[in-house]
Amino acid sequence: MSIRFGQYVRVSSKEQAGPDTTSIAHQLTATAALVQPGEVLVDTYCDDKPYADDAGHRVEPSGERADRPEFRRMLADLKAGRITGVLAFHEWRLYRDFPPFTDFIMVARKVKPVVRLVYGSWVEQFAVFGAWMGKADNDHRRAQTNKGMWGKAYKGFSPTTIPHFYRSERDAKGNRASVTLREEYRAWLDELARLFLSGLSYLDIALSVAPDPLTGLRPTKAGVRLFLHNPFMYGDVQLGRRSTDGERDLVKGTQPAAWDAHTLAALRLECARRRAVGHAVPHTNALCFSGLLRCGHPGCGAVMSGNKGAGNRRWPQYGCQRAYLIRRGVTIRGTPHAPNSLSERYVRLALQELGRGITERNAPALLAAYTNVPALDDPHAAAKLAGLRSELVEVEAELASLPATAKRSRTEREGDAAKLLSKIQALEQAAVPAAPVMPPAHMVAALIDFYASDDLLARPAATLRQQVQTIFGVLYFRDRQLVPPPAL
Repeated sequence: MSIRFGQYVRVSSKEQAGPDTTSIAHQLTATAALVQPGEVLVDTYCDDKPYADDAGHRVEPSGERADRPEFRRMLADLKAGRITGVLAFHEWRLYRDFPPFTDFIMVARKVKPVVRLVYGSWVEQFAVFGAWMGKADNDHRRAQTNKGMWGKAYKGFSPTTIPHFYRSERDAKGNRASVTLREEYRAWLDELARLFLSGLSYLDIALSVAPDPLTGLRPTKAGVRLFLHNPFMYGDVQLGRRSTDGERDLVKGTQPAAWDAHTLAALRLECARRRAVGHAVPHTNALCFSGLLRCGHPGCGAVMSGNKGAGNRRWPQYGCQRAYLIRRGVTIRGTPHAPNSLSERYVRLALQELGRGITERNAPALLAAYTNVPALDDPHAAAKLAGLRSELVEVEAELASLPATAKRSRTEREGDAAKLLSKIQALEQAAVPAAPVMPPAHMVAALIDFYASDDLLARPAATLRQQVQTIFGVLYFRDRQLVPPPAL
């Protein structure tokens, strides 16, 4: 019975050292010549393009990987008996590490295929040495590459491609002598930092910032995040990848920072805060109903904090955190209740439904029911706020005293400062808005005028916030429904 061969060819995106470095076309020609009279070439298996691995990441068809699509298909055809032989340019085209070798040898021991190579010969008993030598060769090349990259970093140059905001200056021999910031980007980068420090999400920054001064293209959400967290933009150079504990191994670069010293310090704190609490926009007065929504469950009345989320979400989300904290065992004033959250769209719809059929006759009753603003301030809030501010001053002083070489300690202190700042902002913004001070007749007129204009879903956030704060003071919600102030 004639042998049915399948030829396997592969090339990685990076040039590899060794005797088997050659193109796909040359591999196909050389392996096809191994077929003898009476034998047949059934199929060709070619791994030469990036692919998505099992986790969804885009990877190159390296010989170290056992999940190469064509490699897997070849093994499946061997198991099914569709092919009974394998042709390859070199043993390392099949595997360069133990995982793919293990998959191949387990199949080979069952079906006993004929393996022919252009360079070398394949013997089952000694094939493991080929996998070991391939791994050793890869490790050596990787070590040499890292050594060269670290050498560049220690000289103050980026070991990889620099951001397009910078320009490389070269000497007479063509070697990189220095890196300078392009003047066209100074104003654009300042605007990027301002939007980032104002609390906007990466998507909102991408939509708000002007197009790139040179390319005319708008940055993407991922691009904005990459720019603002890139150590190169802060005057540093990163050695290798980030370690498992999240700490960056940084050295001082020769390039100028993209921002001044004061802005750099603020950006570092904001980056540390977002790494600590996530990328969702915190509860700020930038949201339409920040500080104006209260939990309507009896015995609660807590401020419903809001965030815009990390995704492409049109409406911010507001929710009462008290139920969550009580379930976790945190001692906090109030009684446990079911989760209570809603989006800004439900708030606008509830306000719109409340004013359906509003007249001068029923307007006073509506105002009396929904504008009774009780005093909900925590008597211990002022003392707690003072303690947090004092602790923040101590952390910032300790951070200023740490040397630049204490990277791990500085990262921890920056994270502590970001958390304290977030707590302080939450307490400051939880204050109850002032009760309406307009005369009753004017309040009725303002309420009727509030519902006489355009659709509430399309009303600008700034205008709607001012009107709600003036007329209602605060709004109470329970199960996505607007309710009168509960008994507390």
